[in-house]
Amino acid sequence: MKSVNSGFLQLSIIAGILGGSPLLQADDFLIEEITVTARFKSESVQDIGAAISAIGADQMEALGISTAGDLAAFSPGLNMADRGPGRNDMSIRGIGKVIGFQDLAPVSQSVGVYLDDVAVNVAAGSQMDILFFDLDRVEVLRGPQGTLYGESSTGGTILYKTRDPNLTEVGGQIDVNVDAISGGGTEFGARAALNLPLVEDKVGLRLVANRTAMDGFIDNPTVGEKDLNDFETEHFRATLLAHLSDDLKFRLTAITEDRESGAPWIVSGDPSRKEFTTFDNSQDFINDEYELISARFDYDFGDYNFQSITGMYDRSIERELHDGVPAAYIASLTLPFGVVADGRSFDTTDYKQYTQEFRLVSQFEGPFNYTAGLFYKTYEQTIEGYATSDALLLFNPTNIVYDVYVYDSEAKQISAFTEFYYDISDQLTMTLGIRYHDEEIDVQSPPNDWVSFGLTLPAVDSTVKVDDFLPKFSLEYAMDNNTLIYGSVSKGLRNGNTNFTSTLGFAQLFGIDVAGKETYGEDEVLAYEVGSKMSFMDGALTVNTALFYNDWTDLQVSVTQATLSLIENVGSAHTMGFEVEANWMVNDNLTLFLNGNWIEAEIDEDFVVDLDSTPPGIASKGTEIPFTAEYTFAIGGQYQQELSSMDATFFVNSAYKYTGEYAIEFGSDATGTDKLGGFGILDLSMGIQTEQWLVTLRADNLLDNNEITSMVDYDSIATSTGGVLPAGVSYNENYTNRPRTLSLNVSYTF
Repeated sequence: MKSVNSGFLQLSIIAGILGGSPLLQADDFLIEEITVTARFKSESVQDIGAAISAIGADQMEALGISTAGDLAAFSPGLNMADRGPGRNDMSIRGIGKVIGFQDLAPVSQSVGVYLDDVAVNVAAGSQMDILFFDLDRVEVLRGPQGTLYGESSTGGTILYKTRDPNLTEVGGQIDVNVDAISGGGTEFGARAALNLPLVEDKVGLRLVANRTAMDGFIDNPTVGEKDLNDFETEHFRATLLAHLSDDLKFRLTAITEDRESGAPWIVSGDPSRKEFTTFDNSQDFINDEYELISARFDYDFGDYNFQSITGMYDRSIERELHDGVPAAYIASLTLPFGVVADGRSFDTTDYKQYTQEFRLVSQFEGPFNYTAGLFYKTYEQTIEGYATSDALLLFNPTNIVYDVYVYDSEAKQISAFTEFYYDISDQLTMTLGIRYHDEEIDVQSPPNDWVSFGLTLPAVDSTVKVDDFLPKFSLEYAMDNNTLIYGSVSKGLRNGNTNFTSTLGFAQLFGIDVAGKETYGEDEVLAYEVGSKMSFMDGALTVNTALFYNDWTDLQVSVTQATLSLIENVGSAHTMGFEVEANWMVNDNLTLFLNGNWIEAEIDEDFVVDLDSTPPGIASKGTEIPFTAEYTFAIGGQYQQELSSMDATFFVNSAYKYTGEYAIEFGSDATGTDKLGGFGILDLSMGIQTEQWLVTLRADNLLDNNEITSMVDYDSIATSTGGVLPAGVSYNENYTNRPRTLSLNVSYTF
């Protein structure tokens, strides 16, 4: 593990900034009672017997939280493998995708993501980035959320809530920033929100627009190009809110966003050099677009609140990338000594989803209440593409296409759920919940030509069915107004699917026996949790803790067979740990926070990960689950000082996050596995705020710690069948974090 001396230096910087100043009366920014709707009704986060981190709009603005990566610093147990814009993978409490970073692999997410009550998860794709500007709040629900949120919430669920229109006042916000990136170019951004009451107290409209452009920071001296990982995005949002009567409300939101990225955040060797030197990535691009329409009706009729949420979500991704997969596979064919196999892939992904949910939430005054609902979802997903390598010219000078693939899938899901809440006494509440989940996924692929070798991949036609119940039981005990303790048992589920069609085609074409491995089944998590929520000093200090144990069965893991990667259900694992969240308003000027967690995440039985080696590669009991650091913590706070002569407030914010070491794959006992992590990132900001103006100077990653945060190992593929790596050549993909970025942000609210 790397030395943490730099961490002590950074913590001392925080202490120096936040301490030793005279104290005057000022509004607090960090301690606020946040109302959440995690259980489909408005409640204070401190009154819910569950591990929930909630971050409101004021906190996001004050602390500069603008990405999901920033969010991870303020929610213990949430880990982020950030590979650049639109390429992040989340896990909560060690439960996530453990197949490595295969963007096209048809594997569901383990963390549910909802934007305005609509699920925006996509199988065969990374998690979608969300624009944080003009959000009302973000809720991070840790632990399986199968009862209320269904499939793909085995680790937890993240809920993004955009702001409602104000029905009485015209107003809005204009926000601009200019950033300087260490070793790179600049970034410019402009955002605006406009609120328009159309019918006073009845109908309102809120419009949001964003335009951001970043030059990038990764160079390729081999081809003489600089700042190749540039990025541009445009976002437009419109929300209509209508109070049709005292009891009936209607909310309609339409969002469209277009993201255009250059090369991925991959470097060669030392990440501090910010160089990609081995292959030509100058033509890389990723275009990622999505459209979302969310329509919600709320009808309040006495003892009940009826909610209807309709969602239409489309996402399309077009990519051309340097690709280590074809390069490594071609190299495995034993190229002449010193020949380097470059690789490129070209693919498009189109995803269309429709969802409808009905909820009935009781509002009885007595001890008994319940929530019940029905959920319906259909989606269609098509992936088309091909991969190539210049080295194929050595085998067939007339054609350099390595692989052509088509993956078509359709799915239909219907589920019913309920949760019952019973106040056994004034202090003790019991919750019983269950969800029935029924889904069918159909996958097809036509015959595909493997042009370079004059071969045709056979057609694929497969169906996967999932039919299961997801129960929940919990007890909440309010010892007094300041202390809540709770315990729960819950179950989460993630769908199975069909292995990628080109993989199955290759297996059939070359006579590789994958009988019974064409599809893989669902995996499940049975979770046990006890926790507490406490407040002290008249609410100035809040401390929330949780102990958890997750029993994870039928893991979906990538197993190598004849150089192919097949996803299989291989065995069981567990994750267990401890989390703490503490916020302390020391006085009217100084607020501190501490978030942290310790976790043990290991497999519980031996399983095969590599059938190509002799003997087969085994991951033994006790092997660590990838991308789960044993411990992480974040510490920081805010100091503010009222400037009476200017009718303004001066503030300083700080946040330091440390991530311990973590494995990057299920390595076999023979080869082991590399580890990353063991580093900290320090963010500082300062500024002045008036009633209308906010001016902020920020330094993200102040000490410019550049690390390899994620890695995909393709070198082992290149050498698995006798291929030779030329000196100084690696096919591995090493992803780095963003360097030090200095920012000036100006915001005007009217």
